Amino acid sequence: KKPAVYKIDQAKLDQWVKNGATLSDTVKSLVKKSKKT
Repeated sequence: KKPAVYKIDQAKLDQWVKNGATLSDTVKSLVKKSKKT
């Protein structure tokens, strides 16, 4: 089975957070992992 592949659009994420969005624990974890690579 292939691992899940995802791409985070950092600019959109920043905009959503600026507009008051709160990230779930899962999303925070995925963002943290994506910044390492």
